[in-house]
Amino acid sequence: MKIPEKVRIGYMDYDVIQTENNLCLEGRECLGIIHYEDAKIELNTNRNIQKQQQAFLHEVVHGIVRDRGIEWGENNELYTDEIAKGIYCLIRDNPEIFKECE
Repeated sequence: MKIPEKVRIGYMDYDVIQTENNLCLEGRECLGIIHYEDAKIELNTNRNIQKQQQAFLHEVVHGIVRDRGIEWGENNELYTDEIAKGIYCLIRDNPEIFKECE
């Protein structure tokens, strides 16, 4: 899976910015951060490509959850991470799944 330069989530187009800079949110280091108001997703490139791809999907799931008005409360990061990992495995294990859509 190639990480795109842009991704549309709902009605918003997000720029995907890959950076070597450390990313921190609420005092902890992150592999990615979604900035809803600025319509951008930042990804740390200092990890292997699989971690970067998972981080990208994690941030996309955050965007979908916000766009759909889903409230996961205190389990937000856990649910987001598990859904993103499931999507990652689906794409990795079924590489032909979207070929006919192109």
